Amino acid sequence: MPLDFTPVTQWEYSNMNYYVLAAIIGKVTGTNWAGWISKHIFDPAGMSQTLTCSMTDLVPNRAGGYERKSAGWENAQIWLALRPSGAFLSSITNLTKWDGILYNDKLLTTVSKKQMWTAMKLNDGKNTHYGFGWFIDSVNNHLHVHHSGFVPGFRSDFERFPDDKLTVIVLTNVGSVNVERMAQNIAGFFMPALKPLPAKALPDKEPGITARVKNFINGLQQHSSIDTSTLSGELAKLYKKDQAQGLADPIRGKIYSIKLIERREKNGRRTYRYRLDYGYDYIDLIIQFDSQNKISGFGIND
Repeated sequence: MPLDFTPVTQWEYSNMNYYVLAAIIGKVTGTNWAGWISKHIFDPAGMSQTLTCSMTDLVPNRAGGYERKSAGWENAQIWLALRPSGAFLSSITNLTKWDGILYNDKLLTTVSKKQMWTAMKLNDGKNTHYGFGWFIDSVNNHLHVHHSGFVPGFRSDFERFPDDKLTVIVLTNVGSVNVERMAQNIAGFFMPALKPLPAKALPDKEPGITARVKNFINGLQQHSSIDTSTLSGELAKLYKKDQAQGLADPIRGKIYSIKLIERREKNGRRTYRYRLDYGYDYIDLIIQFDSQNKISGFGIND
C-alpha cells in the first residue's frame, strides 16, 4: 500500500509499528517476542506479575473490566488478540519497579534513555512531542514524560516527572475514566507546581448560543432527552433516545458553573467547548452548530 505521507514530513501514532518491531525481535533472536521480553525485560526488573495478555492463562487476582451503559454497569468486551502494541497485564507494584529501573542503567543505557525521551523533529523543524514510545512535553515548565493506554473496560496512565523524581501510575478497570487528568491532579497534590492550570474562560459574545447550550444540558439532566427541533435535519434523522441517555448519565450532578473555554469555526460549522464544573471535578461538553444555529454534533470529553 502507498505511504500516507513522505517519511519525516508528518507524524501519526501507529500501533502497527510495534507489530513490526515484534516481528524484527523474533527474526533477529529466533524466538517468540513475548518470551524474549519476559526473559530480557520483565524478569531482570523483578516484574513477576507482568506478562503479555492472555485470556486463557489463569492469572491470580486478575481484574475484570467494566463499561457503563445506559442500563448500568456491564462486563466489557474482551479483546482476544495478543498485541505487541500493548494489552499487558501488570500491577502497580510491578510498574513501580519498572519506574525504578528507568532511573539506573541496569536495562537501558543513559544514551538509550536520552534517545527515548527526546521528542523527534520533522524535516521542517516542528516538534512531534513523541520519542520512542513516550510522549514528551512539559507541565508548568516541568519535564513531563508519559503515556496512557486503553482496551475495553480498562484505562491506564504512566506519568513521569523525572527532574522532580515523581511518578504517578493509574490503573483502572473502568473504560470511561479520564486517567490522564486523575494522574495530573494526583501529581499536583504532591507538588502544587505540577497542578494543571485551569482553562481560561472566553468572553461570551454569543449569549443566544450559550442559552441553547444550557437548555440542551437541562433537558439531558431533567429528562434524559434532546429536543429534536434544536438539531440539524441530518442529525435529527439519526437521533435515538439511547444516545441522549448515554450522554445524560455522565453529566448528572449539580453543576456549579458552565464556562465557554474554546470556540472554533470551519466550513460554516462552529465548535464550542463548554466546561461543566462540579466543584470536585469537571466535564467538557463539545457541541457544534451549523449556519442555521442548529446543533449538528455533540459529545463529552470527561
